[in-house]
Amino acid sequence: MGAFDGGRLTTDAGAVLLSATVKAIGLLDRFIRCLTDGRDPARVVHDVRTL
Repeated sequence: MGAFDGGRLTTDAGAVLLSATVKAIGLLDRFIRCLTDGRDPARVVHDVRTL
């Protein structure tokens, strides 16, 4: 008889794989270089990467 309870599953495996891929290719740093920060540097508390 078939069971339709899903068995033992995880829902975060895709996020783990995506995170590893983003780190491996430096995607976040590449994306940040595309942004322009027009804020006054003297008043900046958090840089764009942190945001």
